[in-house]
Amino acid sequence: MHWILHRDVSGNVPYPECRLLNSRAVLNFPFWGGVSLANQYPNLEFDVSDSSDSPQGLVDFMGSIHIDIVSRKLAAALQLVGAEVEFFPVAVSYNGNKLDGQQFFALNSLMRPRALDLRKSDVDLDEALGDVLVARKIVLDETAIANLNWLIVDELNRIAVSSKVIDAIGLSGCTGCAFSEPSSISL
Repeated sequence: MHWILHRDVSGNVPYPECRLLNSRAVLNFPFWGGVSLANQYPNLEFDVSDSSDSPQGLVDFMGSIHIDIVSRKLAAALQLVGAEVEFFPVAVSYNGNKLDGQQFFALNSLMRPRALDLRKSDVDLDEALGDVLVARKIVLDETAIANLNWLIVDELNRIAVSSKVIDAIGLSGCTGCAFSEPSSISL
């Protein structure tokens, strides 16, 4: 079974704010496209600061609007289970202090299949794009994605992960990740 990955906003985990400093570098860049971005990924710089309404600190999974940022520890866990992703080093300053070395990476998801089971889901689709506009019930087509550990569900523009990924993240002690059953997601 695949689960939907999202940032942990439970209140007892830090939820740092990430601001891309050189946003011009990503104009017209194909984020979340399901294709390799090797040899074309721009050098990105992020300013990360503590949120006023969550505990202070960094987490292993964070990001800005279109860019997921993962720690070295989370990247290693994902590589261990063969997640279909690639990583690109990013420069991170935390509360005004530049972090040394390559501690964080931008994550690019390589797989973006159409993965909804439209017969079992209860959704309204944009007829031209095929994107979900309203979701009352989401069911993934597990037979279509059975061999994938990490993917973007094309119709939802959301990350889905296998149980192998969830177990690897849990065993690694990574923070910032939360998982929901697809049927509990509403849009």
